[in-house]
Amino acid sequence: MKVKDLFEINKEFSEFKVLAGENGLDRELLNIDVFEIPDGAFWAETGEFLITTGYYYHDNPEEFVNVLETFCNKNSAGLGIKLGRFIDELPDIVINKANELNFPLLSIPVNMGYSDLIWPVVSLLLGESSYDDFIINKFKKELNSTAKEKYYLNNIILLLNNYLNSDIYLIEKEHLYLIKSLPSEKDYTLIHNLIVDNDYLSNDLKVFKEINNKWYRIYKIFHHGIIYGYFGIVSDEFDESKTSLEIKFLDEVYTHIVIHILNYTRNKIESIKSIDGLFYKIIQGIYIDEEINLQEEAKLLNVDYHKSRIVMTLSNKNNNYQKKNIAKYLREIFVNKIKDFYVIEEINCLTLIMSVSLANRENLKKIASDIILKLNIQFPEEKCTIGISKVCSSLKYLHSAAEESSFAEKIGITLKKDIVYFYDDYIIYHMLSKLHNHPSVQKVYRNILTKIRNEKSNGNEELVKTLKALARNAFNITKTSENLYIHRNTLYKRINRIQKIIGMDFKKSDTKFILTMVTKLDDLIS
Repeated sequence: MKVKDLFEINKEFSEFKVLAGENGLDRELLNIDVFEIPDGAFWAETGEFLITTGYYYHDNPEEFVNVLETFCNKNSAGLGIKLGRFIDELPDIVINKANELNFPLLSIPVNMGYSDLIWPVVSLLLGESSYDDFIINKFKKELNSTAKEKYYLNNIILLLNNYLNSDIYLIEKEHLYLIKSLPSEKDYTLIHNLIVDNDYLSNDLKVFKEINNKWYRIYKIFHHGIIYGYFGIVSDEFDESKTSLEIKFLDEVYTHIVIHILNYTRNKIESIKSIDGLFYKIIQGIYIDEEINLQEEAKLLNVDYHKSRIVMTLSNKNNNYQKKNIAKYLREIFVNKIKDFYVIEEINCLTLIMSVSLANRENLKKIASDIILKLNIQFPEEKCTIGISKVCSSLKYLHSAAEESSFAEKIGITLKKDIVYFYDDYIIYHMLSKLHNHPSVQKVYRNILTKIRNEKSNGNEELVKTLKALARNAFNITKTSENLYIHRNTLYKRINRIQKIIGMDFKKSDTKFILTMVTKLDDLIS
């Protein structure tokens, strides 16, 4: 059997498409196997046609190229990939390498499960008569090979995802936390509700439900008379005659999964001991892209997920300042004075989290000034400053709010002599800090401020100072001249000089915007 014969097996196989390596379609095909684990490339055999979703290579095309070279060196038959699940299209570097090696790359319909792919080929090659036995043995072989892998749980869920051609959800029993899902979390809430609505499957081992043209199956993870959690399985289609096979797949993984659930539960209890601990993990970015877990842990600690909060960063130029003593003092003084007040100790600062009924600028400045005033009395040798975030509408955005307050404090203290700094005043600087290395931004900067400073005439820095004053005063001539203590005519002369150097018309709104950006970027660089 040759690779090109795959297209003739049945209607589903006829929908395969050649992505690359067309000149290698005459390669001999002796076996078909699943390739999902990174080390699997080294186990490939001569004449073996591999199938994959490319899960481990969706953001690493260079490693994908190395895999193709390994397959080719082992005289494998080819590679079939299910585009649309984890990889939408193959990068040019992969296509070019396959063409160079004459190694067939075929696109497999995303709705075909691995069972549907493997059995028709094997039955032709080997004359196998028992589909269930063969496919379960194939699955067991893959499962056993994953035991040595670092991301063992990922691989188990990925195997189930591929063999059942369904989305897989692993949920623990006690609080119905989502432990792991592939490929997304979008159906978790519905599965959660199905478990609750069916009394946690107290009288059943499984629940089947069709909702909005999708099939939902929930199975108890039941081992030695104990319920440890639930499997949620979601697919667009389901053949009830395959239920027994689906159960056989799950039976094979239960022992492995129970071990992971026990470890997960223990780690969960150890890691979330207090609200302070939860806030610390949020600020450190632990919950980025894990919103459901954050919601569940907040619920466990009775923390209102959607309550509006303000974040303040309290810092000191002295790296050895009495951070722990200050944190203890703030908790004692303000915990009953400010609603939901928490002090989180970080390496270089203290992060203050609070709920405020009146979150306007005046009230927030009053709170921050009161904090600093009390610290100055209690710790006179410490000179603290505070950065204040925008209002944060839920715990999901608390990490970003902490970044805002930290940035406001750091940039504010360099641009303005004060003790309280609002992120609202420095949003544009934050944006520029992300963009200042972009070639287009650097070019604009060179064509304006670098040109002015390099002009062969006296008073270059005076012109820069004038340009910054104009930008600061929204290009109002009266306010700018008063700010610089010069006559209006002198200001006009300077404007004409600047316009001549940079070749830009100050009357245009776009010019004013660009000049404002560039002067603020210069402040940031300084």
